[in-house]
Amino acid sequence: VSYNAAISACEKGNDSGRALALLQEMRGRDLRPRVITYSAAVSACEKTRCWDASVQLLLAMKMHIVAPGVVTCNAAVLACEQGQQWAGALELLGFMQQGRLRADLTTLSTAMPACERG
Repeated sequence: VSYNAAISACEKGNDSGRALALLQEMRGRDLRPRVITYSAAVSACEKTRCWDASVQLLLAMKMHIVAPGVVTCNAAVLACEQGQQWAGALELLGFMQQGRLRADLTTLSTAMPACERG
């Protein structure tokens, strides 16, 4: 719980580097990050425009058998949009489809501007 709170505080403080370091520290201590942990880290990356880290976190979730939700994916799509990474936004839409997640209005309205710029 304390790691989740710390990573959430990093999200609110726009400190994605520290959030990622805490996530790595958790893994080093054989603690299993949960959806809420990854979601806070992805949101921290989105807020600091670290689109590549947000995409990597979603892939890590899949590798560690932690199912991301639509909100987590939306944060990563937003990070791609802010970073003008249309290919990343499209990749995430495919990722969502593979995971049987339905893109919602937020997902699509965020991905469209990224694709318009591409």
